[in-house]
Amino acid sequence: MTRLATAFIALACIACAAPAYAQRPPPACDDSQVREVLINVVKPIQIYETTAWRDMPQPSGGKRWCYMFFSGTHHPGASIFAGTPYQQVLFTTEWLNESDGRFWVDIKKRDRTCRGVSGNPWSLERCD
Repeated sequence: MTRLATAFIALACIACAAPAYAQRPPPACDDSQVREVLINVVKPIQIYETTAWRDMPQPSGGKRWCYMFFSGTHHPGASIFAGTPYQQVLFTTEWLNESDGRFWVDIKKRDRTCRGVSGNPWSLERCD
């Protein structure tokens, strides 16, 4: 086998072994298209914070872990009158098809939070 053929095979193996996210990370948590998807799904009244999830390395396993804190009137299975309007969502972004820019937003956890109940939703203090 010639040197050129050996080099080509070696490069092909490296390209196959590299994870897809190594070339381009998944969309950022605060990307405008990601926020648009979340607005359509969780229907917030006001978004206070959208950031990378503090407990996960970024990106992790081809996914970017994210956190959003917001107020809203809709919470699955509960009435707004049952408690606080402040909610949080833990979600991931990942590529469906990186070449044409299609991505997936997966909501992992959504719940109400006591953060903001003291009257200052901009506070970074978390009660979890």
